[in-house]
Amino acid sequence: MNVQKRWFADLSPREIEEIRRKREIVVVIDLWAATTNLVIMLGKKPARLFIVNDDRFSKAQLVYPGAILIGESQEIPREKFASSNEPSEISQVNIYDKDVLYITFNGTRVLGAFSNQEKGLVFAASLANYRTVADYLKKVNVGKINLIAAGNLTGELQGREFTEDWMVAELLEKELKSENYDYSRVQTRIKKVVEDIYGVQSSLSPEKRFWPFIFAPKADIVPMVFINREGFVEVLRLRSG
Repeated sequence: MNVQKRWFADLSPREIEEIRRKREIVVVIDLWAATTNLVIMLGKKPARLFIVNDDRFSKAQLVYPGAILIGESQEIPREKFASSNEPSEISQVNIYDKDVLYITFNGTRVLGAFSNQEKGLVFAASLANYRTVADYLKKVNVGKINLIAAGNLTGELQGREFTEDWMVAELLEKELKSENYDYSRVQTRIKKVVEDIYGVQSSLSPEKRFWPFIFAPKADIVPMVFINREGFVEVLRLRSG
């Protein structure tokens, strides 16, 4: 199996288009918090889950009236959101059997960049589901897999290298290749990185803000991303837990 890890920022538009043209598998990792949140939200069984951006939000509201808005934006007023991009808040929102519009600065933009109308090419992974994603991809017997660490694109922490994304990509690569690894050692490293980057932004302890969501129990969920017939990026849950 050919597995290639890349930072999204290192890919040129031409390389992204080449991956799409060749119909290569892409797995995006944005540990804090987009891909973690996608697993949380799919576990709450919304009717449909869509990824939107600032430019398309108004149109999405017209196409999906009554949809719940979750995430963060530099342009959309905060009062329009039912929840921020904080996993602890998202876990408390009732989205069962409801449409959800999800917007973030980093991971959702990366997922959208690789998506097209074909299903089964673009996936999202977090620590809660990376083993499940690996099992799924090994069973469908794909040739090449691109593991894309989202990193930071916009927002308050623009320019920071989010190494926790890369560490999850490394875990996923070893899982795909059935190689041994020390999960507890990687967990310790991720805790240090997450606390250093995000801990100063909140008075909540890591035990309440981070760890129950980042290190959630294994989720039997594979988020698959594609562009639907209305032209919006949609996320499907391929497995039921």
